[in-house]
Amino acid sequence: ATWIAWLRDERQADARLVCFPLAPGRSAADHEQTATWMYFQLWHQRPLANGYSATIPEDYLRMELALTNFPAAPGVAALQEMGVTHCLFDALAGARADPAVLRALGCELALHDRQAQVQIWRLPPQHEGATGQGRMTKPEIPKHE
Repeated sequence: ATWIAWLRDERQADARLVCFPLAPGRSAADHEQTATWMYFQLWHQRPLANGYSATIPEDYLRMELALTNFPAAPGVAALQEMGVTHCLFDALAGARADPAVLRALGCELALHDRQAQVQIWRLPPQHEGATGQGRMTKPEIPKHE
């Protein structure tokens, strides 16, 4: 696919992705699309902020909470804090990018693969003074007892 080749050949060597839609739940079936993106990662070689394994890291849970109403400013800031540089929206999997909102948030359409129905948006650079350490500190994860 064009988007895979573009990511592989993208001159920005530090590109880090989050792919939408996020998994709707915690079951293996809910992560089927995520598994597909992880498979495509074999070819494009870019780190993914959303993947899955036997355990769910707290950073992922925080990201999930921050992206509840994405696209919105808190979600963009959370992704920047994690070091994410690009958002991939897969329309065939149900993700719809809102170009007007994304542009208003400072995002830029980097690639639109019409055949695969994938859009990749570049996040704006993180503002000065941000830590950029790749770990989120907010929001707090609700405790289940």
